[in-house]
Amino acid sequence: MNSDFILLIIMLSIVSMAAAILMNALCIRLFGATGFKAKALSTILSAVVVVGWDFLVLTQQGTLRTVLAAVPVLILAGMYMYSKHKNEVEVTPHELAAKRTSVKSQRAAERRKRREEAKMAARRPYKKEEKENKGDSEA
Repeated sequence: MNSDFILLIIMLSIVSMAAAILMNALCIRLFGATGFKAKALSTILSAVVVVGWDFLVLTQQGTLRTVLAAVPVLILAGMYMYSKHKNEVEVTPHELAAKRTSVKSQRAAERRKRREEAKMAARRPYKKEEKENKGDSEA
């Protein structure tokens, strides 16, 4: 087999994947992520764009073929770099693995806190009386 053919197939695979990701992102941006219409349009338009772009790349010769193949890949790389630059917040693995508390656990914690507060409130009057008694004995 010719090595140019193998490189062409690899290039078309990468270009197809980049074009599909870009088209899917565009469809989600325009039509939303949910709903039958959005999903159907995303599927149909992604397939049409991928086949059309691959046909366009295949019909060209030489340098133009390489330039057309590089366009979706460069756009995707640019979008990735922009999102990394925009969201520069460094997240540590411990923050990613932080356990999120469920609503049920939060409610139970609130109940425990209210019980503890009620116990403390029940004990407080005795402390006030003790303080008053200490004040009387000092005077």
